[in-house]
Amino acid sequence: MELKTYEVKVWVSDIVIQEIFQEGRNKLPNETGGVLVGYKTSDTEFVVTKIIGPGPKAIHRRSSFLPDQEFHEAEIAKVYLDSGCCETYIGDWHTHPYSTAYLSGQDRSTLRKIAKYKRARISTPIMLVAAPPQLVFKIWTYRNKRKCASLFDEIFETHINVYR
Repeated sequence: MELKTYEVKVWVSDIVIQEIFQEGRNKLPNETGGVLVGYKTSDTEFVVTKIIGPGPKAIHRRSSFLPDQEFHEAEIAKVYLDSGCCETYIGDWHTHPYSTAYLSGQDRSTLRKIAKYKRARISTPIMLVAAPPQLVFKIWTYRNKRKCASLFDEIFETHINVYR
């Protein structure tokens, strides 16, 4: 897939990636997921500092995952306060076990809904999809080209930088 000219960079630590794959392996053969926490340095650059797992009430199935929303909201609020109001929700992550790291139609729909959900407070969310047990993952971002018309939205695969 050729990247469009709207280039987005995502910085994510190798520890975060390890945590995602560990959680993914623990839930095999079912999907799992959670939220990405961090900050934006600009409209086109994100830094993922940590993940929040699925939560105790999450539902894991072979081809779907329903997160524990109450758990996520409480954990995001805690991280936000603990970080001096610097780190917050920037997107979601989930797994496609024994498959490939691709963005499904449902994933695309979810990314659009997140961008339009006022309480998420992010108009350009990111989504990481991992494919355990393989150590393969990709990240996408949502961008609405015209804020007043959802007909002009696009989803882009991002450039990933892994740091220690």
